[in-house]
Order: sequence, then structure tokens, then C-alpha cells
Amino acid sequence: MTANSSIPVFDNTFLIPNYNLGVQEIQDVVEKLIKQGKAINDQIASVPLTEVSFENVIAPLAIDSNQSMVDYSKVTFLQHVSSSREIRDASMEAEKKLEEFDIECRMRKDVYRVVKALFDAKEKWSDLSSEDKRLLTKTELSYRRDGLNLSQEDSDKLMVLKKRISELSILYGRNISEGDAEALFTKEELEGLPEDFFEGREKKVDGSVEKYVVTTKYPDLFAVLKSADFESTRKTLLLVEERRCKENVPILQEAAKLRLRAAKLLGYKTHAEYVLEDKMAKKVENVLKFEENLQKLLEPLAEKEIKSLVEIKKGLNKKFVDSDDSIYSWDSKYYFRLLKEKLYDIKEEEVKQYFSIDRVTDGLLDTYQKLLGLTFTQENNSLGWHKDALLYKVTDTETKDHVGHFWMDLHPREGKYNHAACWLLRAGYNKNNGTREYPVTAIVANFTKPTNSKPSLLKHDEVVTLFHEFGHAMHNICSKTKWSRFHGVNVETDFVEAPSQMLENWCWEPSVLQGFGKHYITNEPIPESLVKRLVDAKNLGAGLANLRQIFFGMFDMGIHNVETEDIDVNKTYSTLRKSISKVGVGSEQTWPAGTFGHMMGGYDSGYYGYLWSEVFSADMFYNRFKKEGLFSKTAGNDYRYKILGPGGSRDAMESLVAFLGREPDMSAFLKSIGMS
Repeated sequence: MTANSSIPVFDNTFLIPNYNLGVQEIQDVVEKLIKQGKAINDQIASVPLTEVSFENVIAPLAIDSNQSMVDYSKVTFLQHVSSSREIRDASMEAEKKLEEFDIECRMRKDVYRVVKALFDAKEKWSDLSSEDKRLLTKTELSYRRDGLNLSQEDSDKLMVLKKRISELSILYGRNISEGDAEALFTKEELEGLPEDFFEGREKKVDGSVEKYVVTTKYPDLFAVLKSADFESTRKTLLLVEERRCKENVPILQEAAKLRLRAAKLLGYKTHAEYVLEDKMAKKVENVLKFEENLQKLLEPLAEKEIKSLVEIKKGLNKKFVDSDDSIYSWDSKYYFRLLKEKLYDIKEEEVKQYFSIDRVTDGLLDTYQKLLGLTFTQENNSLGWHKDALLYKVTDTETKDHVGHFWMDLHPREGKYNHAACWLLRAGYNKNNGTREYPVTAIVANFTKPTNSKPSLLKHDEVVTLFHEFGHAMHNICSKTKWSRFHGVNVETDFVEAPSQMLENWCWEPSVLQGFGKHYITNEPIPESLVKRLVDAKNLGAGLANLRQIFFGMFDMGIHNVETEDIDVNKTYSTLRKSISKVGVGSEQTWPAGTFGHMMGGYDSGYYGYLWSEVFSADMFYNRFKKEGLFSKTAGNDYRYKILGPGGSRDAMESLVAFLGREPDMSAFLKSIGMS
């Protein structure tokens, strides 16, 4: 079953965290976590070196991490979803204090001294499980990578650097979430947009003319870039977006310089070398080789795509065109839409009619239930942060055992995180009393709100986005590890996207689309011919789209794989964008690096991972599910238990080999984007 039509009376058997917190409650939780964490670290530091054991050194740290993660997530997550500015500010301040405390804990040499003694006592490892050994190894490595083997002077320098980087990350994120911008347009200037774009839209008087307010939030921005006929309108809004958060450029630049200083203190040549040490890629050379090789393969395809777009542009009514026959960054989405309509007779407005968010959500839940052997039941959401946030319980379909809970918060509102993402709110782990703590995760998105006359209708790429983020949620739900540190998406960051990318493939399968694609008025199923055209058009623009991803990855390396502090974020961004992306950017001054949240959100020196993991996701899909069946019970169980289940408790490559029966290769990925 999917969501129940009647929601049961609230039952908190599995102790779902309460997100209805006030400012004082948030502050109290922070104080408790700091006090509790300090006590545990003091306790471990006092263990005599001759008496060290896993039980008195590593286990107490891990148990504290198990228990404190829930409270940490609770008070820091609210900055992204609360409707109250006061609560968001308190949540941001909580994250700042807890990040600072975490840095202090990671810099405690007295604790590392004890951990190192156990790490060196290999005779005490014999009775440890593989996950316990991994935890010990990773814990020691974390301290070492944090510089605990440095002199006290250098350790102090490193702590100052890390605290400042943490402050910069929080500030950068706050500026993005609160730095929404807008532009004003007449209805004539918005020619090409569907009528539902205007329903309920705010208006303002500009001079003596009443105009529509169009924001830089994704639903508005993408709608305009894809559908606005006037080039000037598309360009204006994109420039507003790319001039947003100018104050973040020096923040990112400072962070890149401080990361380099920190890496050099630790004995690495560059920040990228430091980051990649514990990733699947291992070395900078492997990343650069991967991206450069793929760039060469993609360039001929991208150049063909540019020529096709230019032909479309040449045939357009000149009243809509301001520039020459080149394709610019504000053009590509629009002309690809027109090309799709010309080649495949696909009009997004027609496609949307079959993808109301309720139907899509039901189809999404049904797909994942069948694929993974799970049952989802909607529950009372009284502990949620907003009425839009819906809560679901997850059980194993066969055994009826409880598996976890997930939240879905899918519509925009003021102050809310304005992209799509998944948060792990509580990791699963084994409790001391032999019972289990079950995971809780949340999907946050910003799909257009329903109006009085229409439900929320999704573009097909938004359907793909929802399936993707739900894939992360299922990684969190299906993971079953002993320690919270390894739960769910806590894997190597260059693998973390692969499981959810793999699950996007069901959005391109005709049988799946026809299962939930129903016209929101007539209830007629989406026509087979439309589905075929949609699937046939899947790889339209794959060359340029993947070059764009390579550009982002190379920009990341461009500011993080450097050996001197002569870093110019804007210049690097502009130069690489022009040389790699193949589309023009105009002569106007912009600073899009100011909204590249990944660079301050944990993906520094790791953005390549999106394409890197696509290779693995394609291999998993084509060589298991395409061969054995989309809903093959064997393939689904293997995916649940061999890929999702282990989380980070073993190397990702080990999980891939267990699932594929061999090491992965690139052939399926090239096939997936229409290349041989």
C-alpha cells in the first residue's frame, strides 16, 4: 500500500524526535550536547595506556555519537525548514556552537594519545568484528588527518583555521538561503509561460506599471529559462540569479586559502590531495584523468548539440532574439525545449498534465515498495516542523518488522531551503541493551504549490529529482549497521550519489510512467506514444549537460588543487566555464560562485563524484535490473542488502563487487547517455 487515506492517531512507539522546538529548547539541547561530549572525552583521556581496550576507548565515543546525533540533527536541521526567522537563527547559532565544539573535541591530543595506544596494540584487535576494526581504524585516521600528530603550535594553528572555515561555511549557507532575489516583468515580457505560472503570483507597481514578481527560486527560475520567449527576460532573470550573494565570493575565496593552509600543515601539497586520500578515487591524478578523458569523449557530441540549437535560434521570430546566433547560458534550456518539441513533439506543459504531485508520490512509493520489499504507511505528523511535512512509517513487507520513518516536505515557503535534498535525522544503530534504534530521514523539496484551479503539476525532470532524493532516503532507511557513523549515506562521498542516481532509471521506464501518469482532470493514463517520445528524448542535451558537470568538477579542482594561495575564485570560474561548457556567458559581470553551495557544503574537492558515481549507477542498473527485470526480487534484495544495507561499514568498491560480481566499468554509462 501507499499512503493511507485516513491518518491514524499519533503513536510514537519508535520515539520520533519532536521538531516543535522553541529558541530556549534549542539552546538547552546545545548545552546538554556540549556537556555530555566533554564528559565522554574526559573519561577516555583518563584511561591508562596499559589498560586501553575497544570497550573503554572507541565504544564510548561511538555510543555518544549514536545518541547525540539525534539531538544534533534536530536543532541544526530547523534552519532549513522552520517558518520562524527566530528559530532559523537559533538553529544556525546552534550549528555554529556545535561545530566549534566538535573541532575542539577532534583536536584533543589527550584523547588521541589513548586512541593511538589502542590502534598500535594490534594484539587487542583479534576479537573485534570487521565493523569494529573499521571504526577503530577510521577513528585513528580522523584524528591523524586533523593533525593530532602535529606539534602543539601547529595543532593550535590548525584548530583556528578549522573554526574559521566552519564559520565561513555557515555564513555562506545562510547568505544563500536568505539571499533570494527577484525581478519584475510585465505579462507581455513573460510571453511563453503557462497561465498557471501567473495564478496567485504577487504583483508590484514598477513606476506606474503593474508587474509580476518572479523570484530566483528554482520553480520560477527554471520555468522562465525554459519557457520565456523573450531572450531579454531569460537573460535578466539569470543575471539576477548570478549576481545573488556577491558577498559569498570572498567567503569562498578565503575558505579555499584556509583549506590550503590547513592541508600544508598536515603535510599535503594541496587541499584536494588531502580530501581524496580517503575517497574511492584516492588521488588527484585519477580525478583529473577521469574528467579530462570524459570531456574529450563528450565534446564532439556537445558541438553537434550546439549546432542543432543554433539552427532553432536562427528560425525564431527576431522580435524574441537580442543576441547573435551564439548559444548563451540563458538560452540552452529554452532552445533544448524547442528542439525537443520539434524532434519529439514533446511539450512540457502537455507532459505535466499527467504528473500531479499526489499521483507521482503514490507512484514513487509504490515503485520503491515493490523494488525493496517495503511497506510505507502515512502517520500523524504532529511532531513535525510544518503542516506540509508528512510522516511515513516503513516496515518490511514480508516480516512486518519495523525499518524506519521518513518525512516528505515538498513545497516552498519563506525561509525554507530552496533546493531539493535529503537529510539523515537519526541514524540506525545497535543499542547497548540489545535492541535497535531505527533511522529517520527527511526529503525537502520546492515543487510548485497547488492553486485553487490546479494541483501541483511536475515536469518530468522534477519527477526524476523526487525519485533521486527518495533514493537517498532509502539508503538511510535500508542501511543496517552496528554504529551510526557508518549508517546510510555515510559512505565515501564519491559513491554517495550512486545509489540514488541508479534509482532515477525507473523514471524512464514506460511501464512505470504509465503506472502513475494520469491526467489530472480526465484520469486518462499518459499515452504510450507520449511516453515513447519522452524516453526517446532522454539523452537530448547529454553532451552539454555532462560538460557542465565536468566544468563544476574542474572548477572545484581549480580552486582546491593549487599549491599557492594565489586563488581567484571568480577568474577561475569564468575561465573554466568558457573553455569547457561550450555556451556563451555574455560580457556582464556576475559572480555565480557565490551560490555554488556544494563548495561550502562538504563537496569541496569532491564535486567530480557526481559523474564518477554515475558510472557505478549505470553499471548497477544495466547489468542487474535491465537484465533480470525492473522489479526482480533477487536484484531488489541484493540491492537492498548488498548496496544500501552496509552503508559505510565497508568500502564502497567491496559493495559494488558483491552486487555486480565483478569490478565496475564505464561501458554502461556511455550506453546510458547514448554513446557507444
